[in-house]
Amino acid sequence: MFRPLLGNALAAALIVPSFAAAETSGHGSAPHGTAQAPANEAVHVRRTGTVALAYPPEQAIRLFTAEGERLWLGDVGWDPDLLRGDGFNPGDVFAHGGSTFVTVTYDEAAGRAQYLRVAPGKTAAVVDVTVIGDETGSIAHVAYVQTSLSKEGAKALGALTDEAFAAEMKAWQSAIEVHDEAIRTWFAAGG
Repeated sequence: MFRPLLGNALAAALIVPSFAAAETSGHGSAPHGTAQAPANEAVHVRRTGTVALAYPPEQAIRLFTAEGERLWLGDVGWDPDLLRGDGFNPGDVFAHGGSTFVTVTYDEAAGRAQYLRVAPGKTAAVVDVTVIGDETGSIAHVAYVQTSLSKEGAKALGALTDEAFAAEMKAWQSAIEVHDEAIRTWFAAGG
């Protein structure tokens, strides 16, 4: 899973390498949705996708929290350390796989969660999830806005094509469907 989500306040505290920022969006010199920039420039990408969910929006948004994702990604190693709070409140902090996440916004009534994710020396990202109701449950609209902080980060973001992100969204939907029983049990218990 691309790690957010996640998730603006920490961005000012980051020490960003001294190279010029360049925005690439899969157009121009970057072929077919790839994000490429000269070796001395940061790569900035925005990818969006959707995930269909069989739950009402006020429940579905909970699946895009540190604890909620544990339900459907725990079997592939998603086990974040909750460093401050539970991830459901602005300012809560959790960490996983070398990345730190800060909850920027969490509003169940509005169906919105936003996280800042920093992989030190690699990438900084804002992850924005908005869930809206539909006739079968809800649709999660997921946006990742990422900037490389190094050549290593630029290479990783260069591989994040539109097609790769769409495949990731399909994988999320499949994982959620596979874990439906555990998810419904969690919701029934107040999760």
